[in-house]
Amino acid sequence: MLIQDISSVDLSKYKRLFVFGCSFTNYKWPTWANILHREMPNSEFFNFGRAGAGNTFIAAMLIEANERYQFTETDLVIAQWSTYFREDRYVANDWIVPGNIFTQDTYDADFVKNFACPRGYLIRDMATITSIKYTLRALPCSGIMLSSILAQGEVTDSDISDITELYKDTLESMHTPMAELLRQSGDTTHFPWPATIKYTVRGKTVHDYHPGPLSYHLYLQKLNFNLTNESLVYAGWADNIIGHLTEISEFECHWPNWYTNDKRL
Repeated sequence: MLIQDISSVDLSKYKRLFVFGCSFTNYKWPTWANILHREMPNSEFFNFGRAGAGNTFIAAMLIEANERYQFTETDLVIAQWSTYFREDRYVANDWIVPGNIFTQDTYDADFVKNFACPRGYLIRDMATITSIKYTLRALPCSGIMLSSILAQGEVTDSDISDITELYKDTLESMHTPMAELLRQSGDTTHFPWPATIKYTVRGKTVHDYHPGPLSYHLYLQKLNFNLTNESLVYAGWADNIIGHLTEISEFECHWPNWYTNDKRL
């Protein structure tokens, strides 16, 4: 079952929470997924998100998780789709997920010049996401499709209007992209874009564009999840810690590794 009205979701009824996405789902500090799980203390948590992941990886993980764990009516399954300018590839027993194809350093310039096609990526990912849409509609679990940032400026609306029209139902099945929803909130205190969270790596200051925990909490509120004060307190605690860290190693002390999908292929 694919849920469109998030306000109708009763978080207390679920025994397991499965989430899928990129770094906006699983990162060095708590994301929306971890904060949502604070509202479900009696549920088992499976975070299959991975930094740099694209929609091919996300779809593969969701299907693999269902094969391993057999989603039931007491499971909440959430996929947060990533930008479509990404090349996911499984090589030598692991996934290569370098992020945006136009800014990464894994594939060389010739590959990008010859094979990176924004329109082609959108065609590929809309088909992939649509297949998961139908899968979630058919499964007994409660499914929700979110998105982080679908596009990053490499194409214009006129270039892809025929694709977006063809996949209109799929796009409408996804809730408002996270970046857009937080921009609309007007909360520049918790969510300047790009974000200005700072920490140090090998003596150099890094300005991180990922939202902080309070921003993720705001995102969940804007999606109309029914939240209690428990998750807000947790998000504020995590935000405060991040604000006082100076070295990347300190993140690992507080949040060593959110991955729970140790049985990935």
